Amino acid sequence: MFLLGKFLTRPLALMLASVVTLVIGLDTAYAAAATNSVTAKNLKQTIASATTASDYKAIAAYYRAEATKAHELASGFSTTGHESRTV
Repeated sequence: MFLLGKFLTRPLALMLASVVTLVIGLDTAYAAAATNSVTAKNLKQTIASATTASDYKAIAAYYRAEATKAHELASGFSTTGHESRTV
């Protein structure tokens, strides 16, 4: 094994590998749910028909993406309004 080879027993190493695999699997499942095609056009229908956790995660991912876009857009504006402009 690697650095902790002296301290890890075979069952412990297998359990650790299982946990890592589970975490990667859950992350992949979340990413798959987030890529469901929720758009501005089908948002109302998707919300109305949502029944599973993956449906709600996809809706949340849509709103997170929209919030990110809004923050990026807002960062281009001045909060004081005293920007110098050239005419």
